[in-house]
Order: sequence, then structure tokens, then C-alpha cells
Amino acid sequence: MFRILPLLLLLSSPLSVFSQQSEKPLHVENRKDPAPFGPLHFRNDSITIKGIYKNYRHAPGNLFKVTFMDWISSKIVHHTAPIDPAGRFTLTLPLLAETDMAIDDSRFKERTIAIPGETIYFEADLKDASFRYSGANARLHNELHQFSREYGKRNAPPYTYSEWFKQFNTLPVLRDTMRNALRDNLRYLSTWQQQHRPEPRTMQYLRATMIYETAMPLTQYLYFKEKAALSPEEEAIHFRFLDSIIALNGNSGHLSENFIIVHRDFRNYSNGKARTLNLDKDSIYQTRIHHPREKEITEIWFAARYLKEGSTLKDNQLAELRTKVQDTVLLNNLIRRNNALNALLSDDQMLASTRFYGQFPDLKTPEDIFAHITTPYRGKVIYLDLWGTWCSPCLEMMQYMPGIKKEYADKDVVFLYLAIKSPEAAWQKTIREYKMTGPAVVHYRLPDDMQDAFEKKYRTTGYPSYFLIDRNGKLISASAPWPRDPAALHAAINKLL
Repeated sequence: MFRILPLLLLLSSPLSVFSQQSEKPLHVENRKDPAPFGPLHFRNDSITIKGIYKNYRHAPGNLFKVTFMDWISSKIVHHTAPIDPAGRFTLTLPLLAETDMAIDDSRFKERTIAIPGETIYFEADLKDASFRYSGANARLHNELHQFSREYGKRNAPPYTYSEWFKQFNTLPVLRDTMRNALRDNLRYLSTWQQQHRPEPRTMQYLRATMIYETAMPLTQYLYFKEKAALSPEEEAIHFRFLDSIIALNGNSGHLSENFIIVHRDFRNYSNGKARTLNLDKDSIYQTRIHHPREKEITEIWFAARYLKEGSTLKDNQLAELRTKVQDTVLLNNLIRRNNALNALLSDDQMLASTRFYGQFPDLKTPEDIFAHITTPYRGKVIYLDLWGTWCSPCLEMMQYMPGIKKEYADKDVVFLYLAIKSPEAAWQKTIREYKMTGPAVVHYRLPDDMQDAFEKKYRTTGYPSYFLIDRNGKLISASAPWPRDPAALHAAINKLL
């Protein structure tokens, strides 16, 4: 399963006038046109986001969140900051390059570009849904915001990832559809440019976004539908078309989520094709991707897979990577993560009080499985988390658990984690990384056939799924409150104590 965050999102209300409520005076935006983005380069830098929500109702645990793709691992990452009772927050996070960023999608569906070294200020009104940026790059951010509102009002056919495979059952039909969609989008963008005269960076960003929004369904179709099944003639046609689209972009100077997906799909498809033809795994990819920076980035992504799966890179692997990647920022960041994982995996003390179960008797029915994993904890309330190492929302919820576990440290509550489709190395690594530990914590990793049987019987929602089981071992809820709603979760648990 894959997750696509929409890049052009709509806010329906007019912009508010930005107030001066802040810890320090806000920057005045520069009306001169800054230099365009590019060429793309990586550096060790950061970005700070400061904001205030007007008409904000405070609740403990309320968080501001930003989401973007991590350019070392090519995975979606989240960063959060607490919101104080006045509705203010500050978040500083590392940023290696100009990057697409989704801002606080639990309250506003806003997307903009994050620029290393900048401070973004914004004010949002939760009563009338107004939103406005301030700061050195305010013009750029406000123009992107304005475009997203106006773009969303078009009477254009929506093409979402859930519809691609339903409506476009052949690759030529999908290509024609996406070609027409890109043509219409670029025409709209040209008209919008004439009407609003935005700065060049705004047009550069929007154009690149549209181009990669067109290319991404075409590479995803290959990855999920065709794998390596195209004939040589069909493959040549398809990749010529993809090349013609991407060539329109030139040097966008920033990394979009869809940029990552397109090039990751390129490499996955190429490697699969090479295996089918009994060739070296990188042979086809090396002829298909021409830009040295794109090759370096994908080398980093695929090396980072080892870390994601819970394995560290050996000396010979690092030596080979150094011959392929000349960008020291990318390379050194990956090596630091590799060293950190080595240290994490060697720290057994953090697991001393946590119980693990990876071996099971041959249980045939879901009822037997349920009884086996819950019976040892009769007399206690069980909060069961059905999760996976591959599941981003599952991992996001882990940040809320330390406070919840602390609340029930001296009470009869057990936190039971049931991992699904999670290899043992990734399982062990993720438990350590997210500190899913403690004397009241229990981990199970079922065999595949038992996982399927358990899910078929008990899972009624997606991932993660949360269950509450009473002191007698009775399933009370298969859709218990999520950790991000601690008040509701506390009330549900306390009712059973």
C-alpha cells in the first residue's frame, strides 16, 4: 500500500490580515524577485516555523505538525511541536534542501515549499479558516497558497490514486489521460500567471509540481500493475513519453514528494527488469537515468533501505557507496544514521524490562490466537496495538505513548503490541528506535498464517488498529481511541479498571 499526499490543496476562505502577535517582529517580505531555485544542492541546515492560531481552544497534548519526505531514507517523516494555551508554537527542524512541506493537516490542509535557513511565520484563524504567511519569503508562500485555493475551484476531472487503476486499465489510456491533464494544467497555470504576475520561484515550483504529478501515476502504474511485464516496444514508448514530460521540468531546484516516487519507481522497475533478464541489477537503471545527482540520490535511498529494515551497512558496502556518491552531505548523513543504528542495536539495557514473544504453538483459529496472547494478563486491562514496521501512521502514534504509559505505571494496565508483516530485524530495530519499552509492555510477532487469521477475525479498520480488553479477557472494543486522543483513551481505560 502506498500513500500519496495531494500537492495542490484548497482553503476556501479569504486571507486574513497578519497580526503582529509574535515573540519578535516579523520580517517584511521583499517585493524584488529573488533568484530562481537551483541548481539542486544539499547542505546541513534547518528551518524554523513560528505561528499562532486565533480562536484556538487549548487542550493538553495538542500538537502542530509538518510532514515531508526525508531525502536520505525517501520515507515520509513528521515533526511536531506543542501548541501553548495562547495558540502559539515554534518548531525548528533539520532540512537538507528545498522541499515540499505539508503544514498541520489536522487543522489546515496547506502545502508550501520549505527553504533551508528560513523562518516561516504564519497566522491562521480557526473560526473563519483564514491563513496568511509573513517573513522573508512571504510573497512566495502566499502566492502558492492563493494558487491552491483558486486551482481547487476549477471544474476539472479529479484523478486520484484510488481511481487510476479502476478507470485506466491499460497503459496507453493512462498516458493519454495524463498527457491531456498536464496540457490543461499548464494552460491554467499560464493564464493564472498573466492575471497575478507571481514571482519566478512560484511559477518554477508550480510547474515542477504539475510535471511530477503527471509522471508519478505513470511510474506507479508500472510498479504496481505491470512490474517487469512490458514488451521492449511498449517499454520504449512509455519511457520516451516519461522522458519527454520530465524534460519539461529542466532544473526545478527543489525536491518534491513525487520526484522521489518517480525516481524510486524508475529504479525499482529497472532492477526488476534486470533480474528478469539475468543482468546486473543496476545495468538498466544506469542507462535510463542520465543526471549524476539523480543517480547519487537513488544510491542513498537504496542504501538507506538496509537501515529501514533494521540492518546496518557493513564496511564493504560503505566502501562501494563512497565510489558511487560524491555528495558529502548525503553520504555523511547516511553514515551518521548507520552509526546511530549500530549504537541503538547494541544497547540491550533499554529492553531489559520488556517482554518479547516471537515463537508460538501451532494455533489454527483466531479465537485460539486471541486467547493465547491475552490469557497471561488476566486481571489486567489490555490496550492492544495492531501495527507494522512499514506503517507510517502506526509509528507516528508512538510519540504519544510515553505519557500514556507513565499515567498507568502503577495500575493494572498492559500495553500489548502485535506486529503484522514485520521482519524480525525491522521489528527489533523499530521497538528500540521508538522506545516501545517498559515493564508493562509486551511484544508479539505472529507467523504469517496466524497474522492473516487474526486480522480476518478482529481487524475492522486500517492500520494501526487499537483494541481494549477487560480484566476477564473479553474484547470490549476493536476500535479503541488512538494515542493521539489521550483524554478519550484515559476515559476508556479508566472505565475498565
